[in-house]
Amino acid sequence: MNLNFNPMRLFSIFVLVAAIGFSGCEKVIYLEVETQENKLVVNTTLAPGDYASSRVTLSADPLALSFDGLGVSDATVTITRNGNTSFVLDNYGDGAYGLEPEAHLVEPGDALTMTVTAPGKDPVEASTTIPNLVPITSVQILDTTYKTYSYSSVDPDGNIVIIDTLIPYYQIELIFTDPEESNQYGLTILYEDAVFTVNACFTTSNPIFGLDNSWVSNNLEENGEVTICDEIRFPDYANNGQEIRIVVDVFAIETLFATEPKFKFVLSNLSDEYYSYLASSMLQEGSNGDPFSEPVVVYSNIQGGFGIFAGFTKSIAEIAL
Repeated sequence: MNLNFNPMRLFSIFVLVAAIGFSGCEKVIYLEVETQENKLVVNTTLAPGDYASSRVTLSADPLALSFDGLGVSDATVTITRNGNTSFVLDNYGDGAYGLEPEAHLVEPGDALTMTVTAPGKDPVEASTTIPNLVPITSVQILDTTYKTYSYSSVDPDGNIVIIDTLIPYYQIELIFTDPEESNQYGLTILYEDAVFTVNACFTTSNPIFGLDNSWVSNNLEENGEVTICDEIRFPDYANNGQEIRIVVDVFAIETLFATEPKFKFVLSNLSDEYYSYLASSMLQEGSNGDPFSEPVVVYSNIQGGFGIFAGFTKSIAEIAL
């Protein structure tokens, strides 16, 4: 018998066997990804003498290609006060719910439970307590100061020119007494006249604003000051039972032609849940888009869903300009 060895034929047979072997090992794996599109997301806040506000949406589906966060227009938001009286928030459509202050009459110390139901969705529930009112005991203008503000401009010859100008600020002192129990605060300064109400920008070097706020620490200027144009939140820490004195420099808005201009100082005492939610939300927003930052989970006290149910109180003081 005459056998001829053909290496090319042997190689072809090997490739054919290998292809059959690999195709026979192919396995399709189906992953079950749990989506959360049926969970209710509820963000509800209320305070004595303030409008009760709620927003009800659906949680995001990580695999969805459409927009997330669509409002739930057929929900019922019920709040029970101290376990015996209940009120239902008005439905304004597109996931917006609310109630006028005279319709809910919550007070400091009230224990509140919220239940939210919607057709085809699992109901959710949450609880909170309205914190005590912490009144502002004094607010006064101490002085008018001027801060140097530098900006660049280009002259007709194309040269960059640094221009220094002086910006007037009112140096204002705010005083309140921190209760014995632990509290978390929010401070907002508004400018208000007969036509406008806007947030007033202010600068401060008070270390109390940076105790639990990385945003402040990361935005300090060379002189140790930070400029704030929104609510700033801070804890009391070791000030229980003591008087807290805060000095801020508020931008001196031109009021020559304004009617009844004033600064309004709003000191909020936030529930623990609200403070945790706002602090974690700010951390998540600050880490958004940063591949090196640690993931941040936003605090939620909604059982069976997501979001926040929180109470607060507000003390308001005004300075006429």
